Amino acid sequence: MGPIALFDKSFLQSLSVDESVWFDHFFLANVCPIFYAETQADLAKEDGKSLTPEELVGRIAAKFPDFSGSPNVHHRTMCTASLLGHEVPLRPQIILPRGCHATVSGHPVAILPESPEARAFLRWTQGQFEEEERQAAAEWRQSSHGYETPEVIDALRKLKAFDNAPCSTLGGVRDATDEALRRLTEEQKVWLVSQLMGVYGHYRPEILKRWEYGGRSTLETFAPYASFVLRVELFYHIAAHKGRMSAAQRLDMTYMFYLPFCHVFVSKDRVHRNCAPFFLRDEQDFIWGPDLKEALRSLNALYSALPDAEKSRSIHAIASHPPLDGENLVTKLWDRYGPTWRTPRTVKCQDVKDLTAWWQERIKDIEKTAESGGDPTPPPDRPLDAIVIKRRAPNKKGACWRVPEAVRNPERPDEAASDADDAQGIQFYNGATAENVVGQEISVYLKEGKPDISSLPQCRTFLNAGSLWVDCVPPLNRKYAAPVPNDAMISRSSDGEQLAVFVLPTSALGTLVVKLFKMREEYDKRQGA
Repeated sequence: MGPIALFDKSFLQSLSVDESVWFDHFFLANVCPIFYAETQADLAKEDGKSLTPEELVGRIAAKFPDFSGSPNVHHRTMCTASLLGHEVPLRPQIILPRGCHATVSGHPVAILPESPEARAFLRWTQGQFEEEERQAAAEWRQSSHGYETPEVIDALRKLKAFDNAPCSTLGGVRDATDEALRRLTEEQKVWLVSQLMGVYGHYRPEILKRWEYGGRSTLETFAPYASFVLRVELFYHIAAHKGRMSAAQRLDMTYMFYLPFCHVFVSKDRVHRNCAPFFLRDEQDFIWGPDLKEALRSLNALYSALPDAEKSRSIHAIASHPPLDGENLVTKLWDRYGPTWRTPRTVKCQDVKDLTAWWQERIKDIEKTAESGGDPTPPPDRPLDAIVIKRRAPNKKGACWRVPEAVRNPERPDEAASDADDAQGIQFYNGATAENVVGQEISVYLKEGKPDISSLPQCRTFLNAGSLWVDCVPPLNRKYAAPVPNDAMISRSSDGEQLAVFVLPTSALGTLVVKLFKMREEYDKRQGA
């Protein structure tokens, strides 16, 4: 397990699918909720470029670190918890949502269900976009900015914490922020962070009472994470007020709220590059995205050169750690944040097998407990023996097998099977297979549509980030393309000459077909007029 890495959308977008596999493998990815929301918000984009919103989101989702990454709890939730007295340690860790507890064969365990974010990214790679998500995306893009800067600056002036001192650099903004925090009383800080973070009103009397009973201590002592959040928030508003940052960069700064919970923050955004050092501790690093991408590209080239027999093993077998020489950036980060990896503990292979077999026998009991909700309260005075996290991920991603041969789908022994079939649950009939439908002309049929909408002919299939897609208007170079959903059926005609895919109109591909038909109807009307 490598360093905990916080990353932004710009970095993940810059990676190839294979590079994203190695990022997922060598780092423990802290998935910021803002990353999920940014990606979701792309569903509401209509930028007129060659990619449809569904295609853009699908490409990002295909690189999501689904094997080792976990979504962090939202910063507003953590800030409220911090003010209410719950511990939010400012150290590298992923703050996970509360799960349920159970005792399995005498062993206390915590069970964390699959996160809604992880389920959404899996759907998106398969071309499934729920209408609620599209509506939420549009709303989120309109309401993601919080308080307007003039309101915050006006409040600081009324509190006599800001006198409009010149700030010609971001370093000057940092100094002005720290000066404002020095001028604010501790009670004002508690009130201000509660306002800016949208803490529910019914919590505020309890928070103030707790602060008073605790001796009116500094906010940094009373609620360390809330203190950190307030500094980030004021930094942005002062920077925006002084013209050192634009309102469009508000979202970029939101990633800063999650800096305490990582070893490294990786991004190719210059706002992050310029601002993150003001909030990172000495034992943390900002990593420029292109530098880590190059390191991952180098690792991918190294492992891609292995013999086919070796590559057929799982990546955990062929690369349980990065290369031993210290030239690669990934190796350097492993040395900085986990130097003991070079001298691992010796564990008997049989012990590992026995322990794995023991837990596998109890998986069904654990799943039943999770479905029933378990016990929300952990057992008193007894440490957990295991934490169970549910994940769903394809056996193979890009060119990499991610699970051992022994646990791969026994019905799919062919290691050269298409990623599209492995990652999608498409049903094939009449001689159509995952291997022989790529790059073929195909007609798209709607399973449930109006009588006048039967099919869209002369489309073409292609692979995109390991998933099967359909280009509905091939001459336009994939401007109108969408992924084949996992509940689709693909079949050949009786003579084997024609290929057809059957989809629901609510899928991304079905929605696109309906949209194209409407466009054609409007065109025909204009021509008739």
